[in-house]
Amino acid sequence: DKTHCKTEDLVKNECMIVDKKVVDESPYRTHPKSGGYEGFAQLADGTVAAFLEVVIDNEPGVRVYKINPGSCRSGDLPKFESFRGYYPFEINAGNIADASAVPGSSNLVVVIER
Repeated sequence: DKTHCKTEDLVKNECMIVDKKVVDESPYRTHPKSGGYEGFAQLADGTVAAFLEVVIDNEPGVRVYKINPGSCRSGDLPKFESFRGYYPFEINAGNIADASAVPGSSNLVVVIER
């Protein structure tokens, strides 16, 4: 994942995926082991909105990425397309229970929090 990336680099799509050794030997952030992706929503254009499970550092919300899921055929791996922004939780919420795209939309998602 690209949790080691600075927001500016995500917006410019200038951040590459790296392995643990690179992260350990650099100032990059290490994503908490308990965190991963929490919510996924398939959008009308065929891409997926992917929400991280946890807020990193003091960012304004969980990161949301746009992912091209590929065809699910052997060798056709999902591809990171872009950083979409942040999803800030409402007061007293801290996790995504479910996420679903608004029908026909490629940029609107309904999120149920817990």
